[in-house]
Amino acid sequence: MKILIAFILCLSFENLQAQSDADYYKISAATVTLEDSQEGPLAPVARERKSLFSFASKNKVNADLAEYDADLDTIISMGKKIYAIVEQGKPVVTREDAVWKLLPKVGGQEVDEMDLEGWYTPAFRKYRLELKNLYGMVVVSMQYTINYTYGGQYDGKGRYLTGVEIRPDDLLVRWGYNFDAKATRVSIVNHGTKQNPVVGMTIKLSTTIKTVLNESQQDYTYHVKGDGSFQEL
Repeated sequence: MKILIAFILCLSFENLQAQSDADYYKISAATVTLEDSQEGPLAPVARERKSLFSFASKNKVNADLAEYDADLDTIISMGKKIYAIVEQGKPVVTREDAVWKLLPKVGGQEVDEMDLEGWYTPAFRKYRLELKNLYGMVVVSMQYTINYTYGGQYDGKGRYLTGVEIRPDDLLVRWGYNFDAKATRVSIVNHGTKQNPVVGMTIKLSTTIKTVLNESQQDYTYHVKGDGSFQEL
């Protein structure tokens, strides 16, 4: 009888321990909070169309403007579309191709940032992502920053973007958890006109967390515009 009682108590203890271990490995909550930001004023978008060929004849002006508009309508997107920022719980050193740009292409040539004027001071938004288990313990904590420089104009037209990136600043991953995160440029749009583009870029932070018991994924999406507007989607 004593042996039977001891066996039952042993099973109960093992069941409790197994449940306890299971609770450690289960995510109960995921939160993202804005911790800091530096955002400048919105860049004004000119509505008045100005001639770039004031010393040419009227017909030549119209012909050149038509060609100029067609070239300016081409928005070049540069930078690797998807890149890892965390792999197996460790930050990944970002490379130059992990910084996104939306710039004009004129006459078949890519335009360098230094050929644009009116860039505003770089802006940023700093977030904190926290994942908690059933004990309420923070098992993953990552601070990440979205950087972007906006407002650049080419020959007084448009509002473009450069230096757009998602970068990890601080990371904590507890034992038993495998955390990965990647940044994706989802889409690009023109919020302005063909003659006066205001570029827009949608970017996404995708996270994956794995344990011996389960796996979960979560995406966080943002949209930034060439006039400096920023939106959480």
